[in-house]
Amino acid sequence: MGILTLIMLFCVLKTPVIEPLIKTVQENLSTVPDVLNFLGWETWKSDEFFQSLDRVSLLAIVPNRNILMNPQNFKRSCFSELLSRQKLERDNILNGLSEYQIKKACIYVARIRAFLDAIAWAETGSIGEASYTVIVFKGGNKIKNFSTHPFVGGGWKANQNCAFIRRAGKRVCSSASGRYQIMDFNYRSLTKNGIIRDFTPASQDKAAIYYLQQKGVLKDIAFGNFEKAACKVGGHWASFPCNNYRQPQKKVQQLRYIFDRQVVKYTIGFDETFQELKQNYIASSVRSRSSRAFSKPVPDRVTILTQSFQKFHEGIDLAGSLGTPIRAITDGKVVYSGWDHWGLGNVVKIRHRDRGETVYAHNRKLFVTAGERVSRGQIVAEMGSTGNSTGSHLHFEYRLPSGRKMASGEPEMQAVNPCDRLFSCPAIGDRF
Repeated sequence: MGILTLIMLFCVLKTPVIEPLIKTVQENLSTVPDVLNFLGWETWKSDEFFQSLDRVSLLAIVPNRNILMNPQNFKRSCFSELLSRQKLERDNILNGLSEYQIKKACIYVARIRAFLDAIAWAETGSIGEASYTVIVFKGGNKIKNFSTHPFVGGGWKANQNCAFIRRAGKRVCSSASGRYQIMDFNYRSLTKNGIIRDFTPASQDKAAIYYLQQKGVLKDIAFGNFEKAACKVGGHWASFPCNNYRQPQKKVQQLRYIFDRQVVKYTIGFDETFQELKQNYIASSVRSRSSRAFSKPVPDRVTILTQSFQKFHEGIDLAGSLGTPIRAITDGKVVYSGWDHWGLGNVVKIRHRDRGETVYAHNRKLFVTAGERVSRGQIVAEMGSTGNSTGSHLHFEYRLPSGRKMASGEPEMQAVNPCDRLFSCPAIGDRF
């Protein structure tokens, strides 16, 4: 082998294999600007909500297999949990946590979850569902009964579960089990102090988070100090750096790669998912809270549903006879009554207490004026065929604030399906 070949081989071996992997993760992160926008950890230090990080971190516990099998479901679980704790006020405002706080909380929880995954990978070589069943030195033997630790009442003894560790230069015996390689004596202490009750995956997660709390690393993870956090937990997990256990250790770069990769998995599509769940939560809350507050915009069963809500048809069409009375579905204030130059003909727009807006279009006659307050069931117009219309019908829309503002400063309104939010609709061609 020539000198040049040896030099080239040396350079290849010297280059860390992990570097291109880290670069790949960084490139993936750069494609998720909505995530990066919420990684301003320095702003958390003055945020009162995050003075109790321990409580929020418990959301990182995996509650079901659905998340284990699909990491992207994790953000949905976190958002749903926090949204469910909010109280919907009269203006569709989430009382308690702000939208920004909820997003920050779930970014933080995702990082905790990713750190747990890094521990699992270092300790067991896996981050999936199988990692919860690993028993050190047992090869193919896996945990099958999660009611207790396998070395507590399971017939196995730690002093008989041994293997030669080359780095330590001696035979080592251990009872380390599960995703985080928890010892039998640690399990006994955890159960005695009421931290966990069994050895299920959720209990294993809870135990690991408890140790992170004890090591004081939760804020380090929250503020992005991964290397500092990794070193702090080295005294508990031998596979991490900064300890003298003389057992094989993972490099910080390797651990950081796993961590960053998992953060991407848990948070990609972050903002879109939140907005979807927020709107669904608001809709379900409005519907359950106001199921008796909304009436139909037309008399019962005298019209026919001819067109449903679609992407390019942001309302429903109800065909009926000319002059059919059009009624306000609930109390509100008329914000516009007159001719619409975009094809809706004679139109009435009413703003309601939930900040929603209803639109009644193609009318023959209008009976209300802008600024006038109307009550539920009040006749505001007569059905007609004005504007871009091919026959007598009501085009009805329901709009909610999108969370954004227009150039004028007014809230931007977004059409939503009234059949999902306000009342049940029949099939196309059936009476409404």
